[in-house]
Order: sequence, then structure tokens, then C-alpha cells
Amino acid sequence: MVFYIICSFILNWYKEWTQLKQGSQCQINSHVQELHEQVVDIAHFPTVHSDHSTKSQGSEIDGSVWKQRLLSRQALEVAKLNLQIETQIEIILYGLGYSLQRYCISGIGQLQFILLFLTTPVDEEYLEIHMLISVKSFFTKTIASALTPLLLKVLKDEVEKDFPIWKNKLYRTHPILCDGDGEITRYRYWASQFYSELS
Repeated sequence: MVFYIICSFILNWYKEWTQLKQGSQCQINSHVQELHEQVVDIAHFPTVHSDHSTKSQGSEIDGSVWKQRLLSRQALEVAKLNLQIETQIEIILYGLGYSLQRYCISGIGQLQFILLFLTTPVDEEYLEIHMLISVKSFFTKTIASALTPLLLKVLKDEVEKDFPIWKNKLYRTHPILCDGDGEITRYRYWASQFYSELS
């Protein structure tokens, strides 16, 4: 029975989703904890990513897993049509090195894709980042495959906007926070489980 369920899941995934495609790969001068702190730092979205509408829908903690939900609503004018675009984002951190991000964009149809954000410390100063993406069939699987390079380009550009922050950010044990900064203190408490007492 379990074997049947696993096989069914794999077959359905293959039918509905594009094969995982490697996106950008780079090294940055930062710490792995800082990388994912951007997820809960809602205040940086308007200034860094020009997205004034992103709001947190809350977070959940289950041991070593952090789940964050975000919602963004935007009005776009395309060919004299006023479209209301809603993006639901679910980001699941499995520890500090593996991030699974689910995006669901509703407007004209429903575009869904999954982004894997993999981070590996190279040494005490540098991290290696790998991005992989899979897109759910958008009308047809051919269209989904054609959209993949465009999505990877947009995501790469958005991630690179965070590079100056990651490179220059100073870690403060007791930061001065404002209401819009999000759940940084809670996130840091969750992240503390991955360190030994000597670290």
C-alpha cells in the first residue's frame, strides 16, 4: 500500500510538474542564519524588493522546521485590463541549510512553482547557494517549461538585491526592533537549537 502511494505521488508529480531545473549558483560572504532571517524581516520588502503589499500570515514551529506564510496583493494593468494579482507564499525551513518555497500566483489562471534554496557553509566567511525550480503545468506543461527561465531570472534578480545586506550586516545579540520587523526574535530563538554550547 505504501509503495503504491509513493509511486502514485511520483507519477502525478511527473505529469503535473516540470523537472527540477538548476538556477543560479553563487558564493556570498554571509552566515547561513542571516540568509533565512530575511524571510521574517517583513520591513525590508518595500525598500529592498519594492513590494509594499507583502504581509505575514503567521508562522509555525515544529521542532527543527520553521513554516512562514506570506501574502502579496498587487493591481496590474495589462492590455487595458486591470488585474488583481494575489501571490501566496509558503516558506518551509528544514534547519538552516534547506528552504522549500511554494509560490501560488493567481490572476490569469494560477501559476504555481516550487523553489529549493540550498545553502552550504564553505568556510567561516562564505556560503554556497544553489537554487532549483519546478513549475506546475500552466495551461500546458510546454508553457510551464517556457516560463521556467523567466522565473529563474526574476528570482535571481530579487535574491541579488539582498546581497549587500547579507555582506554588510552586523549581528546584534539584542537588536532594536520596530513593529514592522517581524518575528526576528522568535526566529533567532528557533535557530539557536542548531548550535552547540561552545559555538
